[in-house]
Amino acid sequence: MTITVAGLTPRFLALDIRRQLRNRQTLIITTVLPVILYLALFRQKGVDVRFAHGDFASWMAAGLALYGAASAATTTAAQVAVERSTGWVRTVQLTPLRPAGYLASKVIGALTVAAVPVTVIAALALATGAQVETGAFALALIIAWLGSAVFGALGLALGSVPDPAAGSSRARTSRRSWRW
Repeated sequence: MTITVAGLTPRFLALDIRRQLRNRQTLIITTVLPVILYLALFRQKGVDVRFAHGDFASWMAAGLALYGAASAATTTAAQVAVERSTGWVRTVQLTPLRPAGYLASKVIGALTVAAVPVTVIAALALATGAQVETGAFALALIIAWLGSAVFGALGLALGSVPDPAAGSSRARTSRRSWRW
């Protein structure tokens, strides 16, 4: 017997996360772009300044990890708009999955996708010799990752807003159907 919460099964969650991780465009923008920026800027002249818990490279890595996580969470969760326009949400409504389970799968998926740029940037920073206190760096990366949940919620909110053009055409259609 499969344990479900709000109709959300582990199998549906795994399939949804796998589908989100296969979105190449999102992964390129959220992972490759921060990597290119880090590699281009981490050894700039005059960056021998020490920050509170590390050097410029570690500071930049934490910032780019936050950028990657926030943009990944926002764009992943905003895919709800695409799913609505293609009819996928109507198909999901035919299953036992309740709205709370659907939203939970989107937030968990957004956090999973947001973990990719955080992990890649952290590995790159350590591989390039960024000088940083381990505890402070780990805490910064965890905060960047968990903080991306707010951006996932923003993406859900933006993706859930009804399209005004579609709404007005539906209203016109329903008014016409009442006339005859």
